[in-house]
Amino acid sequence: MAVFRWRKRKSDFDTALRAFALEVSGAASVPEATDLVLETLTRSLPGPAFALFLLDRSRRTFHLAAARGIDETSLSRLVIARDGSLGVLLSLRRSPLELRGYHDPVLSDSDRAVLAASRARLVIPLFGKTRFIGMLFVGSPAGRKPFTAAESGFLADLAGLAGGALEYVFLFGRLCETHRHFGAVLGHLNRGVFILDADRRVQVWNHAMEKITGLASSGAMERDAGRLFAEMGVPSVSTAVAEVLKENQAKFIEGVRWRNEGGGAAFRVRLRPISEGEGEPRGLLGMVLDETERVQLEARVQRTEKLASVGKIASTLAHEIRNPLNAMKGAIAFLQTKFSNDVLLLEFTEIINEEITRLNTFVTNFLARARKAEPRFVPLDVNEEIRRTLDFVGQQARPDCVAVTEDLGPLPSVVADPGQLRQVFTNLARNAVEAMPVGGSLTVRTSIASAAEAWPGAPARRAGDGRTGREAIRIEFQDTGSGIAEEIRGHLFEPFNSSKEKGTGLGLFISREIVEGHGGRLAVTSAPGHGTTITVYLPVDGSHVPADIHHPAR
Repeated sequence: MAVFRWRKRKSDFDTALRAFALEVSGAASVPEATDLVLETLTRSLPGPAFALFLLDRSRRTFHLAAARGIDETSLSRLVIARDGSLGVLLSLRRSPLELRGYHDPVLSDSDRAVLAASRARLVIPLFGKTRFIGMLFVGSPAGRKPFTAAESGFLADLAGLAGGALEYVFLFGRLCETHRHFGAVLGHLNRGVFILDADRRVQVWNHAMEKITGLASSGAMERDAGRLFAEMGVPSVSTAVAEVLKENQAKFIEGVRWRNEGGGAAFRVRLRPISEGEGEPRGLLGMVLDETERVQLEARVQRTEKLASVGKIASTLAHEIRNPLNAMKGAIAFLQTKFSNDVLLLEFTEIINEEITRLNTFVTNFLARARKAEPRFVPLDVNEEIRRTLDFVGQQARPDCVAVTEDLGPLPSVVADPGQLRQVFTNLARNAVEAMPVGGSLTVRTSIASAAEAWPGAPARRAGDGRTGREAIRIEFQDTGSGIAEEIRGHLFEPFNSSKEKGTGLGLFISREIVEGHGGRLAVTSAPGHGTTITVYLPVDGSHVPADIHHPAR
């Protein structure tokens, strides 16, 4: 009869273990898993008390995780050292420790306190796949018979299942925490990061990628990266992704421009395969770096080198042309003196003299345009400088042919070089007038512009230099001429590039150098048949002025 009851009880325990294994596999947190452990124990073994201690994150001490049938208040204040007597004994024993009649003189006071508070008769170690993670204290009321073989076997089997389940939950929790930290780190990076799986589907798309591409993470996740990048207008990235996953080799792509990014932002895309050893790539890590400042700096260096070359050419031309001109002028003066009575000769030598003077003036003006003088920064009124410029240009333009209109709004004072600004304004006004040989109108407007308009993308790239949110002055030169063809617009600011028969091709080139030297920007909007608007943006805060520059009073 006793044997039959034992088998029946063992069958009940097996059923309880199967149900526990099924339920605990869905546990997503340590409290949920520990509750399942203790609920299974109390249902299957009514009467005994249970206390579950788990290893903490430091892996040095065990703390109470949950208890049933015991006052948790006293136990919650107690800890068990991982390298203490009880901890070492259980880690070496790896099997339940029966405490009836057990006495160990080397147990620490804290170990004895836990045993006393839990009224433990049995202590069972909990092991995961790789480590010792907890202890289950089983106490029973006085007078209860010793645990049967079936009960002891059930407790040992449940502890084995619980150890594996709890280790999994620990690791899952760590993984979730790592993922949250990873997501937080990615969210704060100022460079775009995306991760693809082996099938090229997007698994990570951080906040910087959202800003660069204009596509939210929800719209990118699980999308095929090849199609996604092709739709975004960056087929070079799409092609490179396929090559990296096929060849298992990193690639770099320079000068990538997403459609969402205005202001000529340029990016460098770095693609690396995610693989173990020489095996097939398991995915791909992509990083997108904003290269705009570097590209602009390189372009500026190239323009500076061009300007230096222009200056050298101009100096050489001035020297080589002026010397023979001076010799010719001296010879003409000698002839006019020697043959002062020859009217015909005097008439022709005077024509030659005038042409020599005109050519000399042209060389002087050319040299002045080509040489870049250091700016002399002073506070000035931009509207007043524009009025002076338009008065001068208006005298040269035919009033019955080109109407010049001023629309000057109230502006704050700026720090600039008046001579250089007048040179810019004169160049732009003259270009506008010359673009309307059969008549039209030139309108010059001034107003305040936001930093976002004046320097597109500047807040993200200049957050550390104190320029974020600064205002700018907007100066527009709008004509009703024939406009500029698209193929010409791309070369407007190159030296010696001019569509005018007598143009030097230096006016706009030098104008842009001057404007950028003042911390500003020069923008062109034009279309054939719809006129041209050239806009000058100048900063209001004077942050472009070197600290050692003294501003002389006007």
